[in-house]
Amino acid sequence: ARAASADPETFALALNKLAAAEAFRQARLRGLGGLAAIDFISLRKSASRNALHAELKRLAGQFPRQTGLVPANAFDVALLSFERLTAPLRALVCDADGAKSVETAALAGLRAVERAAQADRAARLRLRAAPEVVAWLESGPVDWRAALAQRAIMRVELVADLAFDRERVDVEAI
Repeated sequence: ARAASADPETFALALNKLAAAEAFRQARLRGLGGLAAIDFISLRKSASRNALHAELKRLAGQFPRQTGLVPANAFDVALLSFERLTAPLRALVCDADGAKSVETAALAGLRAVERAAQADRAARLRLRAAPEVVAWLESGPVDWRAALAQRAIMRVELVADLAFDRERVDVEAI
């Protein structure tokens, strides 16, 4: 909204419309999905509330994905739901039972190796993890050795430990 209008209601409505447009823009740019609550500036006139709702409907109609809309309530909070295009983050990093996936545990182990190497650049490191985690690292879906070598971390030994569950990884200097 340009300069503040002499009428606070007009100014609030213009600002709310800008906020609504920005919410839709951010959802589109970031690929967001799910439920969003927008706390708008309070509008006193029902005509202003109706104009804001009409703007939300217009924006939802132009949005490339399916969108749901609940009009602003007495506290001027509107709810929007955006169709999710990708799997939720939890589904990407966890198995169906909610435990970390093998890939997530392996990547956590590599981050632990990198932290340990930064603490002691000269150390040889041993990554101890569950056999399935070590197997994932050895199978090579990610060229982690080359990535670590670029950071001058070249001496990493993998050890499969049957006593470790999937989520546990230990890094030690040897």
